Amino acid sequence: DFEGNETSLFLTEMNRGKKYSTRSKLLFFRDVYDWIQNHISIITPDTPLIDLEYYYDDNSLKLINKLIKTFDTGISQVKIEEITLDELSNAMPKPVFDKMMQHVKNRMEEQEEPSFRMTMRSKETFFNIEVEGHSEPKVTTIRLHHNKSFYEFGFDEESDGTRRLFDLMDMLLNKREDVLYVVDELERSLHPKLTERFLQLFMQLHDEQRMQLLFTTHESSIMDQAIFRRDEIWFVERNAENASSIYSLDRFKERYDKVLSKAYLEGRYGAIPVFSTFDFARATSQMDVLAQTPGDCRDNAERISASREEE
Repeated sequence: DFEGNETSLFLTEMNRGKKYSTRSKLLFFRDVYDWIQNHISIITPDTPLIDLEYYYDDNSLKLINKLIKTFDTGISQVKIEEITLDELSNAMPKPVFDKMMQHVKNRMEEQEEPSFRMTMRSKETFFNIEVEGHSEPKVTTIRLHHNKSFYEFGFDEESDGTRRLFDLMDMLLNKREDVLYVVDELERSLHPKLTERFLQLFMQLHDEQRMQLLFTTHESSIMDQAIFRRDEIWFVERNAENASSIYSLDRFKERYDKVLSKAYLEGRYGAIPVFSTFDFARATSQMDVLAQTPGDCRDNAERISASREEE
């Protein structure tokens, strides 16, 4: 069945149109596939569409305001403001808006009397959509009030770091069990201490839950045994053939008082860039010669020869 099919994943094929009996030993393929589909949340730097139905719940909003203050962003309060669908479409790229509206339409068609709300965002826009029955969706966006300021700011007026926090807020608010978050470059646009604070809050808020965070980072300062166990820190190193290998810090058996970030930057664990020597002056001289055309070289040679004859 799999001969000649090199483009599909094995688990996908084992669940494509397959009907297993309740006693089949192959049922675990369906269970594994369903878990990967429904329990892994991948957050990339430009995730355009997210679904946080609880976001504008009053209790959730209070928690968001409490959390945002702990990050010292200068924001004292998060408020909501109603806008029209036309205003929303003007604030977003058309493909993203069309994708969002199709998502809303699909949700409405799934229910006879639709009633739901969801939070979505583009790179510079954060908004909420509420649907009650078959009437036009209600759209709201967030406004941010800063300490001692007379004005409120839109999401697009905030820094990349502040907007990044709202990307990650779902991981702090989510109460679902058995979830794996995968985040590329967790520290992107964040101060190192803010990244550290986020990780501490994540562990604190989900201490009793089955929830895991897997992330990549170049921020060595958060490599701290007060935050992570040794077996939770892994390195990725590229070899001479450009293949990557992955290995755990636990193999080094470091003491618990070891300053890991310092040892890492000194090269003790590998997985750091290795630079070759480069003589800028010599390279510039060589480039000057290479930049000359054959004609330039002949002209220069003739001028030098004539100058020597005059001498």
